[in-house]
Parts: sequence; structure tokens; C-alpha cells
Amino acid sequence: MASSATRKAPNAFMFCRQIDVLKRASSEADSATEWEDASAIARAYKIGRWESQAISNLQHRMPAEVSNALKAAIKTRGMRGFILHEVVGRDIFNLAYSSGTEALEVWHSQLTNSDDNQLVLLLIERMSRDWDRVPLKKPWGWKDTNSLHSRCGLYLYFRSLLKSTVSDADFAREEPKLRDQFLQGYLDADIEHALLHSAPPGDLKSIGVLRSGPVCVSEACFDVNRNFLVYIFV
Repeated sequence: MASSATRKAPNAFMFCRQIDVLKRASSEADSATEWEDASAIARAYKIGRWESQAISNLQHRMPAEVSNALKAAIKTRGMRGFILHEVVGRDIFNLAYSSGTEALEVWHSQLTNSDDNQLVLLLIERMSRDWDRVPLKKPWGWKDTNSLHSRCGLYLYFRSLLKSTVSDADFAREEPKLRDQFLQGYLDADIEHALLHSAPPGDLKSIGVLRSGPVCVSEACFDVNRNFLVYIFV
């Protein structure tokens, strides 16, 4: 009895594992349909709005590749210490979600989750990297995650513009260095500046990449000891 009284309630990811077990054990063809409805989940298990919505998203509204990546991140870090239910419940990991709203409306298309899942998978990887390297850890909340989502989206957009400008061989050689800079947070200030002070189509020359002459890969562009995006956004 004492153990039951002090035991913490299961989180959304634990519920999903239990749901999967129930679905496999059930002989009814439509036994899983109720899990699509967040309000039905909340009523059945007496849990809160965001937890029930998180369960619904994980089970039915999130691409499988994304759900698996998020579950893998949770498995090694723990749900309660890594991310709040509100973040998963607000659809940020779902297809077609966009952080391009209000002041960032001009970037709506570039900040929208597409069916290639690149943006969301990068978001989960960056969230994991940031959480791992901070000594005083706290779970990701909605505001910080949404802000990071927009930075991931704009990074991928300018990365695609750059890829279309330089040779495939040069891009393949240097892109991992650029990606590593982003994952370590070195490019955040410049990306945030671009989000607030520029607009699509975001032509590289118009925002400061090598203001004279064609854009090319050089030591000035990709020196890993310097901030690459100084050349893009200054």
C-alpha cells in the first residue's frame, strides 16, 4: 500500500507502451480506435489535457520515424527530466506543424514540418545535444522548444540554398562541419537575427554571403574555427 501511494503516475511514453501491448493482446479489430481521441483517453485514465493529447499524438498523429526518434531520446534521458507533456501535446512533432507564426509569419513555409521529417529529426537531435551538455538540467518547455524549432527550420533552409550554390563535392566535404556548428549552438545568434530581420526568398548574396563575386567554398566560408554565418547574416 505504501508503495502504491508513493508511485508516480505513468507518463505518455509509458502509456504508449501499455497501449501497444493491449493492441497486440486484443482480438477486436477496432480496439485501438479510441486511442485517437485525446478526450477519451483523459476520461478513461483521469489524466490531464496535455498528457492525453501527447498520447494521442504519439499513437496516431506523429510520423513513425519521428515517434521512434523521440522515444529513443526519452529512453536514455527519462521523460520527466527531458520534456514536458505540453510540448508533445502541442503538435510540434506532427506533420505540417509550423513555428512560422506571428512575427515569423513570413517564414511560415520554411518553418513547417514536411514529410521528409528533416526538420523534426534535427530538432530532436539538437534538443538531445543541448540537454546532454547542460550541467543543471531541466525539461524542455513549450517556449524554448518552439524557438529551437524555428532555428532548425531556418538552418535547413539556408543550408539548402547553399547546397544549390556550391559544387556537390565541396558541399559534401564541408557540410558536416557546418552541421556540427549548428548542433553546438554556435550559429544561434545569427539565425535568430535572420528570422527577425530578413524575409524569403533569402537569397544568400542579399543577406551578406560574399557580397562581391559568386558564392564559393573557401577557407573564409567554412573555417570551423570561425563563425560561418557571420558571412551569411552580417
